[in-house]
Amino acid sequence: MWSLLLLIVLTLGFTALFTALTVAQWTTISPSTKAQVLADPGRMVLGAGFQLSQLAVCVLGVLVIAGEYSSGTIRASLLAVPRRTPMLAAKVAVFAVLIFVVGELTAIPTFFLGAAILHSRAPVSITDPGVLRAVMGAGLYLAVAVEGGPLPGTKRVGTAALGGHRTLPVPGTVG
Repeated sequence: MWSLLLLIVLTLGFTALFTALTVAQWTTISPSTKAQVLADPGRMVLGAGFQLSQLAVCVLGVLVIAGEYSSGTIRASLLAVPRRTPMLAAKVAVFAVLIFVVGELTAIPTFFLGAAILHSRAPVSITDPGVLRAVMGAGLYLAVAVEGGPLPGTKRVGTAALGGHRTLPVPGTVG
């Protein structure tokens, strides 16, 4: 539960921080960075928080999968489903759906928060081409990040599982 709350706080917090820093430093940032922000402000808004939120998803995924080994409840799970692969696949599927829903519920306020902060320098609206698709795809983006969390969690050791995490690049809204 704390990791889901951390996911929401990190996403909203880093979006507010990075977009506010971009606006505050607008006159000193390079022309190429300005051009990137102006070309795809939706990516700036969503990418700021969701890129780092993957780490919270990874930690929660490892806790979901590897937590059974530390508490000893893996015995009961393996008695119910003797083969390990279907059990892990079911856990990953349920976890991915949970992350998808939480990611979607987080993406909407995140976009409107970042768009309000960035509006003075790079106006962006939910009705701009590709933006609604990006906002609706943010939950899917985090659900795909599940691959980096629970699947390495099959190593039974949390620290080894976290070492297997790879962050994903944030897709843009143009296209």
